[in-house]
Amino acid sequence: MAITDVDRQFFHHLIAYGQTSRAALSADIGISRPTASQSARRLLRADIIRETGRPSVQRGRVPLLYDVNGARGYTLSLALDHDWIGLRVSDLSRRVLWEKIEQSTPETTAGLLIERSRALVAEGRARATGECLAVTCSVADPVDPWTGQVIDMPNSPFTAGHIDVGSAIFELAPDRLHVDNDVHWAAFAESRIGLMCSQPNFLYVFIGAGIGSAIYVNGALYRGASGLAGEIGHARVAPGQTLVERLIELGVASPDDSSIDTDKLIEAFETGPAGDKAKAVINAIAWAIANTIITLNPAVVVFAGRVFGTPAFSSRLRGAVLNMLPTPIDIRETAFGPYAPLLGATLGAAERAESYLNLRH
Repeated sequence: MAITDVDRQFFHHLIAYGQTSRAALSADIGISRPTASQSARRLLRADIIRETGRPSVQRGRVPLLYDVNGARGYTLSLALDHDWIGLRVSDLSRRVLWEKIEQSTPETTAGLLIERSRALVAEGRARATGECLAVTCSVADPVDPWTGQVIDMPNSPFTAGHIDVGSAIFELAPDRLHVDNDVHWAAFAESRIGLMCSQPNFLYVFIGAGIGSAIYVNGALYRGASGLAGEIGHARVAPGQTLVERLIELGVASPDDSSIDTDKLIEAFETGPAGDKAKAVINAIAWAIANTIITLNPAVVVFAGRVFGTPAFSSRLRGAVLNMLPTPIDIRETAFGPYAPLLGATLGAAERAESYLNLRH
């Protein structure tokens, strides 16, 4: 029997509020009790919900309670970052079954990254039961939205840019594998459960070993024709010079792989009044961000990355950006930590699993 819109409402109410009775559900979502009963029967037959028993403290006629059947299947979310790799396994109810994060280094080879990632995936699968409903992967390089292949950018500091994630790590890429950029996943988390959950138009700017952004327009991520929208590290901030090239010239990015030395960047603002070099760094980054804001006209800008934990850097960059704009804009800092890409990939896997089961349009 086909899943109906009422069934979807039933399911998402359980996701949001936990176990409930048919009577409580009918009152909460505005349907009749018979309709709620019919929906419960369909979802039980589809193995999507389960009966959890009856409350033990209630007198009189005790209602039967229902909850999402987490054992129906699971999702895998893998994140490959400059400094760490992590895997999270969740069930259909979005409960985290298992998680492991391992530290990495820029010297990690593609072969070692594949080996460690495959070991994590195998360990995660061993902790799960049921059908694998969706797999997501976060990488610190752009991803072609049409092919799902990682785009190997010039002088990229990220090892994942040199491998085919689907075939190398997951052996045979599952139909439900979805690979995306780490900044995109972090912004996705922001749009679902973070500062931007009620704001459809925003710019998310991340500064770490790399610098990039994610663009949300009318509630949807804008990727561009080939997945390169928001790569502000490649924006021109001077004639013939990109932002990353300017940061290399200023001594805060590596000439070998273009990675930003965040320790050196933080140190420049923690040791006293900012010198000429620190001011030049701020101006270069602010120029790229301000031009992006002027072009896109977002309602809000969200800053993310370890460097924003340094108040002197954060306040100076915020001030420089605002000074370059024709009108003020709301600039905020994310509340999520360094593992935001894994959080976003986990939320994305949950939504893809629900779509696979026809529980989401």
